[in-house]
Amino acid sequence: MTNEFLKEYLEHISYEIEGLVSSYIQMTQIKKRSKTHPFDIQGQKNDCLDLMALHFRNLYEFFCYVPHKGYIRASSYSPGFKGSANNFLINKANNQVSHFTEERHKISKKYSSKAWDSNDVMKWVVKHIDSWSSSLENDYREEFQKRLAPVDPFIKWYRDQIDQGKA
Repeated sequence: MTNEFLKEYLEHISYEIEGLVSSYIQMTQIKKRSKTHPFDIQGQKNDCLDLMALHFRNLYEFFCYVPHKGYIRASSYSPGFKGSANNFLINKANNQVSHFTEERHKISKKYSSKAWDSNDVMKWVVKHIDSWSSSLENDYREEFQKRLAPVDPFIKWYRDQIDQGKA
């Protein structure tokens, strides 16, 4: 892969981050509305859960999986970069997307709720965005920051929430 290809490919990575942030924001709004309109929004809540799980799975694979022929990984940009695995989050995401599994049923029984904590997902992702982007060479980092501009205010705000113990 050439440097030019990898720079262009940052578009796909930022798309996954934007999708995750958007679904997180929507989920937060739905949680607030569900207190007053519990029956009107269950379908919207389910859609957001599925979208969060899908975007998270793609980002998790990008940050944590080892290089594989034909796949772009975080280490494609920053050799040696390896995200920190979180088996609970990835198992919940996988089973949120793959509904008809024994594991999904076992997890929902084990953890009293089949829902997963969207804040845990965002904390994990923000931590990895920060860690990975700080490991990038300047030309990749600058391009990544440009592409992340639409959600950068949210990421900065969320990072502050984490630092203040509010997330």
